[in-house]
Amino acid sequence: MNAQTELYRRDRLFLGFLVLSLALCLPAYSADLEAAWKEKVQQADQMRRRVEFDGALSVLDEAMALARALGERSAYLGITLRKTAEIHLERGQYQQAEAILSNALTILRHSLGPNHPEVVECLRNIAMNHRNQGHYTLAEQTFREAISIVEEASGPECMEAAAVRFGMALLYIETGRNSQAIENLTFAMQIVRKQAPASDEMAGILLYLGAAFVHEGKLREGEPLLRRALETAVKLYGPASYQVARVECELAALEYLREEPAKAERRLRRALSITESALGPVHRDVATISINLAEFVLRQRRYAEAAALSSRSLEIVERRLGPNHLLTAEALNTLATAHAGRRNYPLAEGLYRRSLAIFLRIVGEDDLRTASILTDLAATRDAQHDYGEAETLCRRAIAIEERQPDSDSMHLALTLAQYAQVLRHKKEKSRASAVEKRAREVALRAQSNTISRTVDVRDLK
Repeated sequence: MNAQTELYRRDRLFLGFLVLSLALCLPAYSADLEAAWKEKVQQADQMRRRVEFDGALSVLDEAMALARALGERSAYLGITLRKTAEIHLERGQYQQAEAILSNALTILRHSLGPNHPEVVECLRNIAMNHRNQGHYTLAEQTFREAISIVEEASGPECMEAAAVRFGMALLYIETGRNSQAIENLTFAMQIVRKQAPASDEMAGILLYLGAAFVHEGKLREGEPLLRRALETAVKLYGPASYQVARVECELAALEYLREEPAKAERRLRRALSITESALGPVHRDVATISINLAEFVLRQRRYAEAAALSSRSLEIVERRLGPNHLLTAEALNTLATAHAGRRNYPLAEGLYRRSLAIFLRIVGEDDLRTASILTDLAATRDAQHDYGEAETLCRRAIAIEERQPDSDSMHLALTLAQYAQVLRHKKEKSRASAVEKRAREVALRAQSNTISRTVDVRDLK
């Protein structure tokens, strides 16, 4: 499962205030303006923490006027712009955030120099905005630029380095590179544990480190981290916060993999309700949870409900993120599976092909998600009696799965089972029997290490 990933870090306003005052050599009559600006920014931060985004933006408008009075290209203005952009990021208003962050970065580099922590923070926000829009190569490049600056200026074990590594980890989780995510999150946790063990930073690291382990099929390692993340989020944000809802989603994923469907569904529905109340009905997080819930009800063959949830998700992500985002591909794929379950194969096929095109463009041919869609598309062609293309698609998916480090996976077992079915439809019984035998053998070896689906060996008979 995927979830929306923003980290609310502890405010670092005071980090640069003394440096700013000395560097700008403010005259005495500006001291009152500076104090008023600080007060407004702190007020906006508190409102943002309470998810009072409209009020926070209004207060930041007042802070903006004070910042301009302190200088049109002052660091005060750059910081205010950055904080304004962060609220647009939280609201999913990525185009607005992009323009504001670009302006903020120019001002901060001019006023504070290229290696200041505020410049690094701005770069981190820009990278996250690229990630949110599916511009993954740009996002990774920007994260690497930020980490290079901060490690050269302050060393690899400062809080700024931890924040950038956290952002990189979210990118890796979203693009399926969970081992790289675990490496970066573990490094970040070592830093944060020493300097801010009961902080927003720690809450985020616990959540996504636990999620990365679960996505890797390492449930024993993931569960205690997610339990700690839930406890920390409730203390920091309250039980009805969207941060708590994000943890609930990952715990639901854990329960889903453990075949505890009733618990998983209750968690997802609770998370969806909390998120809609906190962030509104058309936020990216609402779409993500709706996709997760649709995948769950698909497992129970509740196809009409899955189609409704997937259609709602697709409408949100296409409007918010555009037609070429990974989350759009996931919504298309889930909707396609719902239609395939209702035997509407031509419609399902078109949706699968759209989803496949996005995955190929973003994550490439060798990603397991690409293989999964190829297998689903093969099943759809098989159902429409196009056994030739169905076989080609299965063989393509098998080749991807066999190239993975863990080649004995449930992904491969499922694809082999589909391939065997195609061969039986082609009246190639001896080949089909051999493939079925291999599918069962792979499933038996992989059953204790399921990654993204819970499949019983009996499903392959």
